[in-house]
Amino acid sequence: MLDFTMPLKIMLIRAILYQNLEKKFFIDQHVASGFYSKSMEEAYYKVFPNNRFAVSSIDPLVAYTQFEKLQDGKFFLDTLKTTGKILKDDIKLGALYTILILSTPGANASDEAKTCKALIADQKSLGLLIFRYLKDSLQDSNLASHTTNNLLRLIGDLHICRDIQMRRKQMA
Repeated sequence: MLDFTMPLKIMLIRAILYQNLEKKFFIDQHVASGFYSKSMEEAYYKVFPNNRFAVSSIDPLVAYTQFEKLQDGKFFLDTLKTTGKILKDDIKLGALYTILILSTPGANASDEAKTCKALIADQKSLGLLIFRYLKDSLQDSNLASHTTNNLLRLIGDLHICRDIQMRRKQMA
């Protein structure tokens, strides 16, 4: 199960961190992205006591430089950048979308997982919840619908990216 979910979760984290790269410092980048926790704060200040400006923002996509095929690399990076651009610093939207991604089986999943009525119902409910959240936060139902549809289309692309990432690991 973790072989399936962890690469997706890590890709989403990196996509969101990338879109917050304009923050000058590591802490600001992680706070804006919603990934700054008490344990991260404790670890940071053990290494850099009383200096929140010791580490500048990091480019989380720098790790993704070697791909089997050039078009894989372009697709992978474009997909992560697009996903991150939509989610950016909206922590609630990022959380909802993460749950949706993790509850959606990829193309290589079993037929049983792809046709599971409970999973399909959860996916539909989460898609609707994302739309309602966006409609409320954006105050524009057309923009909310457009954004929701873009996020839904990206699910398949993120699963393809997961497969590309797994092939990269096998190459190494």
